[in-house]
Amino acid sequence: YSDIKESLSTGEGYPVLLPGGSILGMDATGDTLVVLSDTNLYTYNGTGRQMMDEQHGLVNPALRTSGDRILLYDRGNNRLNLYTKSALIGSGESAKPLYTADLADNGNYVVVTEGEDTLAKAVVYNDSSERVMESGKELFTWNSAERPIISVSLADGSNELLVGHVAVSGGEYQCQLQQFLLSYDGGDIARTELNGELVLWVEQRRGGSAWAVTDQRAVLLNDDLQEQASFRFDGLPLAQFTGSADGHLVLVLGSYDQDKQVTVCALSPQLELLAQVEVPFQVRAVQADGQRFYLCG
Repeated sequence: YSDIKESLSTGEGYPVLLPGGSILGMDATGDTLVVLSDTNLYTYNGTGRQMMDEQHGLVNPALRTSGDRILLYDRGNNRLNLYTKSALIGSGESAKPLYTADLADNGNYVVVTEGEDTLAKAVVYNDSSERVMESGKELFTWNSAERPIISVSLADGSNELLVGHVAVSGGEYQCQLQQFLLSYDGGDIARTELNGELVLWVEQRRGGSAWAVTDQRAVLLNDDLQEQASFRFDGLPLAQFTGSADGHLVLVLGSYDQDKQVTVCALSPQLELLAQVEVPFQVRAVQADGQRFYLCG
């Protein structure tokens, strides 16, 4: 009820003056803008009215959104918080430090920690706001014996999990993506190798396709994790990136410290270049929807 009430309240429109503190990231869920600072989590409705201002108490917070839920986790530490668009609804602590996490639109979430006797472990929990990361609420568990897990993604609208992990052999990255069904415990249903590049982020898309972003390019994969298209960075360092709910990808390339500008590239769901612009300021966060992208400097 509080979400509905806050979303219908009218603000004075955008732009809005952001609160103090260092802005670490922003995201969007529906028509709600989510802004993460080093101390607080803020949300704003479509008219610019502030819906939530919550101190998060996390040392190294990372943000995920999906549907009407927001997830914050403390990278390298143990706490995870779950929110609606207007309030904190649950918080919990893992037994071991959190590496990464993701959230699906049905409220299920996955967290990655060190395993009991493995290098990393991914655990999917069902939507249980009052009992965050509680034992007995696990839907799926997968252990990575020898490879650190870099990124995980739960698919919206299905029961698929995508995992990206990495090893080093002969001074070269050996990256692998694996896809799992939460209802199947017989191992992965698809996998692919991306060797010679470092996987930074994976996302399982609705309908079966997937994205991967590496230190060298963005990659589009089909439902069997076979490469369909890619967009190379041409030697430019990747500074920021984001994906929109409808499949667009925005990349911030280059070094502001070195060049006093960065290059922003907007890509279609098929990774075709739609727009490219040089920006004369340091981009601290980026967000996109189907029509536009937003930069926070």
